[in-house]
Amino acid sequence: YYWTPENDGNSALFVSNITPITKSLEKTIKLSEYLDPDLKRAFRKNPGVLEAFFIGEKSLKRYFPWVSAEMLVENFVLRRDMDFEKEISSPFAAAGPDKNPSKARIWTQPRWDGKEKSWIIDCLNPVYAENKYRGVVGIEVSAGKLAEATINKQQWLEKRRDAYAFIADSDGKLLASSAYGMKDLGVDPADR
Repeated sequence: YYWTPENDGNSALFVSNITPITKSLEKTIKLSEYLDPDLKRAFRKNPGVLEAFFIGEKSLKRYFPWVSAEMLVENFVLRRDMDFEKEISSPFAAAGPDKNPSKARIWTQPRWDGKEKSWIIDCLNPVYAENKYRGVVGIEVSAGKLAEATINKQQWLEKRRDAYAFIADSDGKLLASSAYGMKDLGVDPADR
C-alpha cells in the first residue's frame, strides 16, 4: 500500500495495495492535497470532531489529523487490501449513488467506540464532478466530546440540575447528556 510515512502537519494519505499507482492516480493524490486546509479547519473548528476525511475512487483515503497508516493497519482499522468502493460499511459506499441517489448530506447511524468511550456518528457529503460520483468528504464526530463542549458548558452556565440537554439518534436512543442527566437517569452509555 501507499501512505504518508511522516507527519508534516498536514493530512495523511492511504492508498490500498489493490490499487496500482498510475500517472492518473498520482495526479489525483496531488490534487487531493488541496483539501488539507478544509480538513484541518473542519477538525479544529468543530467540537467533537475526531477526524475529517476524503475517500475517493481507487481506494484512496486522505484524513486529518495525521495518524500512521502502518499503525492503523496493525490495529485493524485499515487493511492493506481495503476496497472502499466495495466495503458495505465504507463511507464511500454509504454516500454513493446506490445508497444515496438524492446526493444529499447524510448522517450515519451511531456506533459505539470503545477507545473513545462514546457514540460515534459520521456526517458524509458526496462529491460529484461532471455528474460522476468521485468520493465523499466527511467528519467523524464523538457524541461524548460534542456533549462536553456544548451540553456540559450550558449546564454549568445555568447551574441547573433539574433539566437536561441531550443528544439522541433518529430512533430516540439517548447518545449523550450532561453528567447530571446521565447519572439521574441511571444511564451507562457503554450499555447502550
